[in-house]
Amino acid sequence: MKPVRKNTPESAGSEYATDQLQSDYFMEWVRDQMLEASKADPSEMLPLETKADAMVIAKNMLQQLEWDTKRGLDSSEIMSLIGSDSAARRGDTEIRPALYAEFYDGFRKTIDASRDWLADELLQIKGEMGDGSVVRTSDQSFTVEVLGDETGRRVKWRYWDRTNSRSEAESLAINLWASGEYKGVRIMHGSEFVRGWGVPSSKHIKEMHSPKARGSVRRPR
Repeated sequence: MKPVRKNTPESAGSEYATDQLQSDYFMEWVRDQMLEASKADPSEMLPLETKADAMVIAKNMLQQLEWDTKRGLDSSEIMSLIGSDSAARRGDTEIRPALYAEFYDGFRKTIDASRDWLADELLQIKGEMGDGSVVRTSDQSFTVEVLGDETGRRVKWRYWDRTNSRSEAESLAINLWASGEYKGVRIMHGSEFVRGWGVPSSKHIKEMHSPKARGSVRRPR
């Protein structure tokens, strides 16, 4: 496979996919899907007993992530990730079609390569559901995120690190903010805003794209 070069549309797509997969929002959605499936009629759900079963469900979930990203991420936002010279015409807000395709080629390669990882996560989550409940990662950990480019109405937050200790999260966030390299730093507890630097209030918080559609673990009709 041809190596992905830094700062190309393909590498930007790959990095964006990685941010999505590492976000708490994606894994909370995965757990919600598993919890919903555990309460449904088993005959309507895809089986999850083996690694092969998990690979099928992981493929469905990653496909849903790609669909939701394409619906939610507009051309101007992709241009901000690639560079202003990616416009179809000078001063235009539409990205060149070839670069759009390259961006999603990188995105798709990364999520496809994550299928095995997600399958293992699904089996682990199922193991946690022995009593029919799911332990949410947001109940245990604090996530530190940094503010990247701001384009139009949407704010770009990127995952930096996760810890079970609030004091450790605050220490890391303070050091990141003091470095002067970021427009903002924030601490999240699941989807809840805890504290921010360069972020005056929670009304300025815009979450990264997260899948909203249901049915990744349902049998096709």
